[in-house]
Amino acid sequence: ELIHKTQVAAQQGLLIAPKEGLPLAKVFQHELRRFKVKPNRSRNNSSDRYEAWRENDTDDLVFAVSMACWFRMHNQRLIDEANARMRR
Repeated sequence: ELIHKTQVAAQQGLLIAPKEGLPLAKVFQHELRRFKVKPNRSRNNSSDRYEAWRENDTDDLVFAVSMACWFRMHNQRLIDEANARMRR
């Protein structure tokens, strides 16, 4: 869910990295494009198991941004209400 929401936000133009000021912006974009969830179903257990997610030293960029995107999407109403109160 974390990665999917981040990929959708990026595809819809809601997640845009500035061209300057963030030295790892291009690295993040590259990692997000190639990031894959790897389900590994056990024969004895019907639940999903996931392989180790670390394939590269910069994979954590995707998770860090994804957690922020998830929080924002799940708390949008609260954020909008707080912003409206601040403007009054």
